[in-house]
Amino acid sequence: MVIYFDIKYFIIPDYITLPLIPIGLFFSFLIKSPTFYSSLFAGVAAFGLTYFIAFCYERKYKQIGLGGGDIKYITAIATFTGVNGTFYILTISSASALLFFFITYCFKKSINVLPYGAFLAGAAIIYYILIK
Repeated sequence: MVIYFDIKYFIIPDYITLPLIPIGLFFSFLIKSPTFYSSLFAGVAAFGLTYFIAFCYERKYKQIGLGGGDIKYITAIATFTGVNGTFYILTISSASALLFFFITYCFKKSINVLPYGAFLAGAAIIYYILIK
């Protein structure tokens, strides 16, 4: 659902992302990995890091570089995956988004908006299938 909304409308609705944050924290009580503290720390760190990046980009370039939906979505993912999973997902999603950007740029010569939430979702799926 996140992939669809982000590709079609370039938005990730709060009614999808915000409930996932407490659900991820709740499930960390029920399972051994990640622990509650890992989930909590990963969520706070993911939010802080991505918010800081978005803030700095917007301040420097006077335009939005990373949307609020993406920030909330990576926070939600982090509560489910913990610190290690968040690191992998941010790395995989960033690398795949850059690759997509360069390939698209080579053929179109112009690209203005990139649906990063779709890359986050894809990276989370890859993480759970191949790594977790």
